[in-house]
Amino acid sequence: MNETVPGNTASATPASDRRRFLRATVATGLASVAGLGGVGSAAAQETGTQETDAGERRWAVDLPFDALSSPTVVDGTAYVGSAGGTVHAVDAASGDERWRFEVDAAGRRAVNAAPMVVDDVVFLDSGAGVFALDAPTGRELWRAEAVVGGEINNPHSSPTVVHGTVFVGSAGAILYALDAATGDERWRVDAGEFTFSSPTVVDDTVYLGTDAGVVAVDGESGEERWHREIGDVSYSSPTVADGRLFVGTFSGDEAVSVYALAVESGEEAWRFDTGHDVGSSPTVADGTVFVGTQTSDDGGDVWAVDAASGEEQWRAGVDEVVFSSPTVAGGTVFVGTNAIDARDVSESEGTLRAIDAQSGEERWRAPAGAEVLSSPTVVDGTVFVGHWDADDDENGGRLVAIDAGVDASSEGTRVTLGTLGHHDGYRHADQSLDVDRPTDTATESPTETATRSETATTAPGTTGAGDEGTDAVGPGFGVAAALAGLGGGASLRARNRGGDERDEE
Repeated sequence: MNETVPGNTASATPASDRRRFLRATVATGLASVAGLGGVGSAAAQETGTQETDAGERRWAVDLPFDALSSPTVVDGTAYVGSAGGTVHAVDAASGDERWRFEVDAAGRRAVNAAPMVVDDVVFLDSGAGVFALDAPTGRELWRAEAVVGGEINNPHSSPTVVHGTVFVGSAGAILYALDAATGDERWRVDAGEFTFSSPTVVDDTVYLGTDAGVVAVDGESGEERWHREIGDVSYSSPTVADGRLFVGTFSGDEAVSVYALAVESGEEAWRFDTGHDVGSSPTVADGTVFVGTQTSDDGGDVWAVDAASGEEQWRAGVDEVVFSSPTVAGGTVFVGTNAIDARDVSESEGTLRAIDAQSGEERWRAPAGAEVLSSPTVVDGTVFVGHWDADDDENGGRLVAIDAGVDASSEGTRVTLGTLGHHDGYRHADQSLDVDRPTDTATESPTETATRSETATTAPGTTGAGDEGTDAVGPGFGVAAALAGLGGGASLRARNRGGDERDEE
């Protein structure tokens, strides 16, 4: 990747000690996906109109804290959350920030789940509850008052909006259905003890992975249709294609698999033994299941498995851990990998990889210098992905746009079903929501900051939103929460307990 001109990176409140602790936790607990280093703020970058080669950066924008959220790109705008409790709307072509919204001015409630955008409304789950924002302005439309700070304070689970209902999972494995227009609760279902999975909705059925396996729930009534135990914890978010549900398991030993279940009954169609933990969420494209695994502390694989038979098509050993959830565009699989240096996490390096979907051969790689706990989304030949700041412990993360090398957009089920980030091709994008919207016209400025009901102005491309007490990574979920964006995880229960303690501070 090309070296870039350093950008304007205003310092956030120092958080180096907490951040170093977090990175050390990453090294010993899970392998995170590396980020794209060597980039400055959007204010100093050339725009996306420049000519680039496959794997080269088009732009980057600085965020006030780690970008662990998987990007959503709709109508020319990229939306991404940060672990410091902010959500950002960024011009997808240039990287110019259009607005930012703070769910918590103190920066202690993370937004690590992927936003969902339907009918010009941005839906997000966070450590401060579920929010609906006006997409053009970033103004708050509603928040789930009854559950804010209570059961639904989960920055892990990305919301899915179907037929005017927001489906989202809580850290305590409660699946909620909220009215998309008002935020009012429609129903709730106790699905287990904990979940870091995001719900997938197909044909009025909601599917969620939990510590107890996979549960299928009627989207209208909340009644359980079936529950399937699959041998161990499923941190992976399920995906659905051709009448089957695909999900991975995570156990910390070799008894782990990718399962194919019948969507009507939960009956097992086939099981593919990977021999190693499945920490990423699968996606299905052209009859093939693509998923990543962790082979050891410093290695991993990307797998392609026939969706009908469960037979291996190819296996790409990448010598780096794969926790990022892959996406497929133009016959290419895009995924992040990471090499952890347990002795000095600041020296950890990783890669964004493009792999031929038919053969498993690598097409290109973009070297990285920091962890990426985000899954990529491809739109019109550009890969969007978030990452930690590779250069400075005192500053935040970045959202970057990379030349994909193919003139295509993500076509796998993870994106088209809106499970972890999506684009205009989301299956239920044509919903109309009867939501009260702002009547006044917001400032037409890329620097507007929407903070609950008030606004503040920051310089574009800076990290000014983190200046007031951003000394944390959300409710202790900095690493674990990222795995909602990834759809998988390791050692999450311990991190979640630590996060709950922080919530009480």
